[in-house]
Amino acid sequence: MNPVIKGFGIGVVAGLAAAAAWSVVGPTLAVAGRPLAKALVKHTLLGADRLKVSIARASESAEDFVAEVRSEVQRELSQSQMPTPEHAQSGADAAQAPDLQSRDKVYS
Repeated sequence: MNPVIKGFGIGVVAGLAAAAAWSVVGPTLAVAGRPLAKALVKHTLLGADRLKVSIARASESAEDFVAEVRSEVQRELSQSQMPTPEHAQSGADAAQAPDLQSRDKVYS
């Protein structure tokens, strides 16, 4: 007999046997498997909720960290733009302070 036909025949017989077995065992497995399937779905949903909470906490922590760094950067920028006390003059002092460059020109 041709091996292709022989293999096809074995496949047909195996398929019919599986269908017959499923018609007997299938309903029993479906009834017994339902609680298992429900438990699987239940634990999947619980895991998804825990994951959402964990992601929310991590996101909040990351946002707090970025806000803290931004605050530090802004503070450093504002301090670097402020004149140092040795070189700073108030408005009144600046108006009364002599212009040293013009004085040097007059006496040169």
